[in-house]
Amino acid sequence: MTFDDYIYEYDLQRAEGLLLRHLSNVHKVLAQTVPDSFKTFEVMEMEQYFKTMIRQVDSSLLEEWEKMRKLSLSPVSQVAQTIDKTGALPEIEIEKEEDITEDHKKFLSDIRNIIFVFLRNWSVGNDRKAIASLESLNDIPDELWETEQYKNMYEELRKSRDDYFKEHSRLSFEPEARNIRHTVVSKKDENVWIIQQTLVDIDGFNDWFAEFVVDIEKSKKVQKPVIKFSKISPIGK
Repeated sequence: MTFDDYIYEYDLQRAEGLLLRHLSNVHKVLAQTVPDSFKTFEVMEMEQYFKTMIRQVDSSLLEEWEKMRKLSLSPVSQVAQTIDKTGALPEIEIEKEEDITEDHKKFLSDIRNIIFVFLRNWSVGNDRKAIASLESLNDIPDELWETEQYKNMYEELRKSRDDYFKEHSRLSFEPEARNIRHTVVSKKDENVWIIQQTLVDIDGFNDWFAEFVVDIEKSKKVQKPVIKFSKISPIGK
């Protein structure tokens, strides 16, 4: 379920803010307390899953925490701590901007979580939310949705969904569907990744896939995966 679906299913509207804060704290513990050397791929996926969910619901929570984390590690903070202890002014090293693509496992985990959000929305016919999840928007503005590019994408998503559900009863999002073996990564060149995600169905045919293109250079600049939808089709077509 998405966060909104979960709130609606269990009638939690009055506790929505409390739940979001709790999930934010869970993410912070995973990100800040568990050493990277102890994180299995499944733990990393969980961390990225919460990060993606929270950002889509309320990005300000993550931004607030990230600012505090960076401030505690900033040269100014380090200088203040050193002066308190020695009274001398140390040399300051300027912190380099983080390259989110450097750790391939974490970067791929982030990409996969965004793709699964996209596929879940696509599978229930919410194409606007699906596209918005790739664009890192809360929703697609009406004026943007009316452009030829988005109209064509909407039509392609609708047609692929109709064709898919003529052959399959339901798209699975259970643990097996999220197994890394269903994600194939090929590198067109050092700046472009092609991601093919097998669509795992409950009948076990697994004969369709979704394809996405990741722009590595742009991802480095904006500090989050830049993903474009390519197609959803039967394997081999």
